[in-house]
Amino acid sequence: LMRRLLEAISSSQDVFGTTGSHMIQSVLKRCLDGRRRKARGISCGCYDTVNSADFFPLHAAMLPVDSFVDPIEHMDEHHKFIDDLRSGNWPHASARSMQYWSTAWIDPDIGKLFWEGITSARAGHDQSAITFFKAVVHSKWGNFYKYQSSKPDVKKAAKAYAKSAKLVPTYPFPLYELANIELEAQRPEVAFPHLVTANKLNPTSLLFANNLGVAQMQLKKPQEAIQSFSRVLELAKTSFSHIKGLAPVEGAHYNLALAHEEIGSEVESVKHFEAAMYGNSYDYSMKAAVKLRDNKQLTISLSEVQILLSDILTTGGRVKEASLRYADAYRGTNSTDLRKEINRKMRHLSKIWPARHPLFEEDSSASNKDEPKIEIVKTTAEGTTERVETKLTQKMLKDMASNPEKLKEFSARHM
Repeated sequence: LMRRLLEAISSSQDVFGTTGSHMIQSVLKRCLDGRRRKARGISCGCYDTVNSADFFPLHAAMLPVDSFVDPIEHMDEHHKFIDDLRSGNWPHASARSMQYWSTAWIDPDIGKLFWEGITSARAGHDQSAITFFKAVVHSKWGNFYKYQSSKPDVKKAAKAYAKSAKLVPTYPFPLYELANIELEAQRPEVAFPHLVTANKLNPTSLLFANNLGVAQMQLKKPQEAIQSFSRVLELAKTSFSHIKGLAPVEGAHYNLALAHEEIGSEVESVKHFEAAMYGNSYDYSMKAAVKLRDNKQLTISLSEVQILLSDILTTGGRVKEASLRYADAYRGTNSTDLRKEINRKMRHLSKIWPARHPLFEEDSSASNKDEPKIEIVKTTAEGTTERVETKLTQKMLKDMASNPEKLKEFSARHM
């Protein structure tokens, strides 16, 4: 079945115009790597195909940005690429698809530009090919300067994005990044037109819509921002998982709450703050809970908020922080039901805690000697604060999970 799937795949503008193509190629690359490991006597459990190498003809121009000294050297390799495409020297005759290296999963249009460059070069339209490839190269270098360099350089990034946008005015991603640079510099009036254009060029981009809303809020246009953030909620329903990992839904609800608060729409504001609080993002859940508490609109207890936050932390693997928040929630409530719920969650936490986590080594002279200490700010009976240090071991966690009184004792002593 896998072999039939691989044989059915061919290079096409539609495939390379989507971020999904990168996922497909990642799977194919694992198969190729598996074949190489198998040849060295290492089994990886991957399916192999006889001609899997045919799916990965790689030209030097396709290498990642950090393979080159600067954009000039990078572009020199693209000139050689154009010569090889025009002459038919690349890809080889048995090739079925291309491995295309992209630095931005949020930028599917870069694949289309790359394809246009290849198509132009094969047709003998060298100048068009150069234009498309330059737009790709400058966009990648913009990403490198801003996000990947050991010494980020926003000025160089802005110049690279501006060159890319000028070369292909219908390419929205560099406009989006130029707008981000302006928003970070507190210049929403400069960012706004970039984002308007980017959204017109790609009205299905969740990130473009979100940052347009951010700019509108900074420009004191809450009504317009409400439309943008509402569009984010719609677009999020069909977004890739890597975009959802950025918590766009929770962020949109939080921003919608702020926008509605700005225009005096209390009911809508509370609704969206609550949606953010009950979401899957720790940061937005915390911020929304604080807003509701400060506005005296919080309908659950602070211990229930702590449980919400602890659950999110647990799901995200931040078990140390989750355990401390569960302890704080236990200390903050007299509800028998809530304490039973916390006790159950703590028992679950003790089961999923990483086996060799340094904070939870078993008690012994060897493990305790260098065991990290947890520093906690404690409020004294006089209302002053002091810093205290404690050690949270695996044995202590198990004891607290099985004995609510020990959990209560730990909370009273350290929290």
